Amino acid sequence: MNIRLNINILILGISIILSGCTQMSFQTYKQEAQLKDNTSIVLLRIKGHRTVNYLQFMSNSKFPPAFNYRGLAVTNDIIALRVPTPQENFYFGVFTAGQAGYMTYGDMTTSYGYISVKSDSININKQGMYFYGVLDTDKEAIIQSIDQDSLDLIKEKYKNLLKNLKPINFELYKKFNKTE
Repeated sequence: MNIRLNINILILGISIILSGCTQMSFQTYKQEAQLKDNTSIVLLRIKGHRTVNYLQFMSNSKFPPAFNYRGLAVTNDIIALRVPTPQENFYFGVFTAGQAGYMTYGDMTTSYGYISVKSDSININKQGMYFYGVLDTDKEAIIQSIDQDSLDLIKEKYKNLLKNLKPINFELYKKFNKTE
């Protein structure tokens, strides 16, 4: 009886872990939406000829371990990702451009269409706006510095959001106040 109870607890635990990972789907910020007190915005610029339809970020924080942004159709734009705050070592994992999924050959399953990109992590310690970098879909790389084009896009697209959230890891606040 004791062994059966342990097996049931083990199965329940594995089910909870697996269902938790698959439900870590997050949304991009929409201009009309309200932010919760514990939500930050992470900006990611996407450039290149390929359309990005899925992004995954990872974190060393206890919950959640993965941030999945699905249903995107982004080419040459800047997007605002909602992220629960705080997050330690928040970093980019993979993206898809086109179809992606899993194929099974006999006993072996393999994924296709997921493109891994190495990048440095950032810490999201307090509520605010963070700039992560520029994802170049042609080079399959992230440049983790902000350029004037990205600043201009942020100012144009997220001007109202900046009234409520202070930029944390990039020099933007002074530039916005000087030009208004």
